[in-house]
Amino acid sequence: LARTSARYITRESQVVFYGTYLKGLIYYLRLSQPIWVVAREGKSNLLRSPYVARFLPDPAPGYGKVLFDFDEFGKAWKETEKRLLVFLEERNLSRLEGQTGVHFKELARVNEYIVVATP
Repeated sequence: LARTSARYITRESQVVFYGTYLKGLIYYLRLSQPIWVVAREGKSNLLRSPYVARFLPDPAPGYGKVLFDFDEFGKAWKETEKRLLVFLEERNLSRLEGQTGVHFKELARVNEYIVVATP
């Protein structure tokens, strides 16, 4: 997935993990900026960590919010000027499009995971 999607990531992109977390993908993509992680509220494990799920720690100084529930993401995506590059399971695509009212363009697909971008 990293190999097929890396070419779409630019400094102006905001990488988003929507409803999933793909362990190791950040490393393989060699990202230098924080990703946004969107998950349902009340999850017991977030980013493979019960601590993160419970306390929702703030990001490093100088960066904005990076952990969102689905409602918060709906607002954040409207306010950002960055191009969103969203990693998600195919089964969550209809939820993403319904939430945002946008038809996303599929850029890459590996098994059940897809990468989509805002127009």
